[in-house]
Amino acid sequence: MNTNRQNFECWYKKPLAMLYPDRDCGFVILLVAFPLLERYLRHKSGSMDQKLKPPFYHELGKLFPMLKPDIRGRFWDIYRNGLLHQIVPRSRASLSHDKAVIEFENDGTISIHPVEFAQRVIEAIESDFATFEGPSSSATRLPTVKREPITNAGTPQAHRWLLSTNTSNN
Repeated sequence: MNTNRQNFECWYKKPLAMLYPDRDCGFVILLVAFPLLERYLRHKSGSMDQKLKPPFYHELGKLFPMLKPDIRGRFWDIYRNGLLHQIVPRSRASLSHDKAVIEFENDGTISIHPVEFAQRVIEAIESDFATFEGPSSSATRLPTVKREPITNAGTPQAHRWLLSTNTSNN
């Protein structure tokens, strides 16, 4: 298994799995899942610019077919932009562990099941990890991580993580 894949599993997949049973962790789960999804869909669609392009939303719809073309941008704005800019989804949003991955209410509310959503994102990335890794350019290269023991910590399990810059060749 390559280092990027190991880091992905240690940093994202495993921590998310530990949060799934706690119904109070829905926002935190989505706060991790949306950036992972964005990186994956940007690479998959070639939408590396600041502004998202139609191919990005097309790929979003392939992963979540219930998001019809006319709703994809609104969904992205409500959840991704709301969560990552204001730490809460924008209006007409609901998190529920008791509904389908994405559901549309009669009043226009878009409901999302945070665990099922995150699991679908993780599965998509794992099945196409080369796309998630992206090109080897320094702007998008995944960082490298080294686990370094702390010798004076008093316990043999003590360690720290050293994160390199994304321009490292390691």
